[in-house]
Formats: sequence, C-alpha cells, structure tokens
Amino acid sequence: MRLHALALLLALLIAGPLACAEGAAPPPSSPPSVAAPPSRSSGPTADDVFAALKARDVAKLAAVLDANASLAGARRADGTSAIVVALFTLNDDEETFVKPPDNRLLRALADRHPPLDIYDASAAGDLEHLRTLLSGDPTLANALHPRLGITPLHLAAFAGNTRGIEVLLSSGATLDLASHNKFHNTPLVLSVLSDQYDAASALLAKGANVEAAEEGGVRALHLAAELGDVRLLGLLLEHRAMVDARTDDGKTALDLATKRGRREAASFLRERGAH
Repeated sequence: MRLHALALLLALLIAGPLACAEGAAPPPSSPPSVAAPPSRSSGPTADDVFAALKARDVAKLAAVLDANASLAGARRADGTSAIVVALFTLNDDEETFVKPPDNRLLRALADRHPPLDIYDASAAGDLEHLRTLLSGDPTLANALHPRLGITPLHLAAFAGNTRGIEVLLSSGATLDLASHNKFHNTPLVLSVLSDQYDAASALLAKGANVEAAEEGGVRALHLAAELGDVRLLGLLLEHRAMVDARTDDGKTALDLATKRGRREAASFLRERGAH
C-alpha cells in the first residue's frame, strides 16, 4: 500500500488547481492573494514560490522571500496558499511526509508573517491569529477548504498543532468529521499520517474514534504500522484499536508492517495478539 494515497492529493495540489472538493462551499474570506498578473518586472513572483515548493528547494524559496517577503502570502488562482502547499511536503521517498516540526519550507514562509486565513493559521500554528479569526466567526472551525475538502482541525492535526486542536475544539470543531474528498479521513487519521504522536494523543483524549476508517478501510493503526512507529501503535492500542482490523482488501496492520520491513512494529503487534 502506498503510504499513502493522500500523497496523490499533494501531487495534484503541487501540479495545479484541483477540482472542487465534495460539498465544499465557497471559501471563507481570505487575505488578498499576492499572485498578481504577470508584469515586466525582473523580480520574483508567486510562481517562483510554488516552483520552489514543488522542487522542495529551501534555498530557492529563501532567496525568493528575501527578495520579496510579501510572497510568503502567495496563493494560487484557486485560493490555495503557499503555507498549505508547504505543509504537505513529501520526503524523498515520495510516500511519507516531512514532519511539520522539521518542515523548513513551511517555517520559511511562516517566519515572514504573511496574512493568514483560518487554514493557514491552523497549519502554521499561529494561535493568536487562530483565536482572533474564531472569535470573529466561530463557524470557521468547521469550514471546508474549498479545494482540499478538509477543515482547520484536519490541518492542525496533520501539523501536530496540539494547542490549535484545543482552540478549534473549544470553538465547536467536529472531532471526527470525515474530509469531503475521496479519502474521507478524520483529523485523527491525518495526525497519524504525518506521525504526530502528541496530536493523535490530544484527539484521542477528547474521544476521537480510533476505528474511523478512510478510503479503502484504512484505519489509523494501519498507517502507524506502515510508518513503523511503535509508540503510535501503542497509543492507538491503548485506546482500543482492533489489532487485527482489516482494510477493504484484507490487510491487517501486521501485514502492512511486515510488507514494509518494519520489524520492530511487526514484533510489537505480534506481542499484542496480532496474527
């Protein structure tokens, strides 16, 4: 199993605008885009920002932002921000995501303090701005990203933004809302997908459904097994994840850990009754 199908979503996001997410409403008010019409200036443009993100070139991105810091607020024509694109940066294996705390592209953008919408604030962990936006409009807590079909809570979970998770839930965010896209994943699944133990723990402590399955019957335990993260596996099992739950094509967490050569994870699962 590719770790994970959401990587395909990223590929589409990086390549260009996506089709509108399932059931997504028009986007909530966002900061003005800096993606201006082409000019004759020789300076960098928003296109250069997205090219650097696509290439995962931190030095190139830094050079662009050094020349024009306002480009940290770059947005595609569909409204998707550079911040959100950067959050979903893949590792060189093209299957796993750069852990948000180690994401230099994301930090390079956030450190320039661009204008943020609710999705950007959740992704970048800007708690002050997140609180300000939610105090003005609490319905933003469940607003669907118009292209990705995910909520701010999904983004905070993926980013490992535990305090943002608390702020969003206290503002009425739906804990187990499935994304309105082909993956139908919950915030918990996204926290595991990016290997964010603390975020997963925070969501589970609030009662997140550990058995929520996304497309293909994939559960959080399956993803943790593919990652080989024994600590995450233990957390999920402590919250009563079914050790032998199967995906739609019949794979267990042990099957997936074994297939990917995650020996420690496979041994851990066997010790807890997997077979």
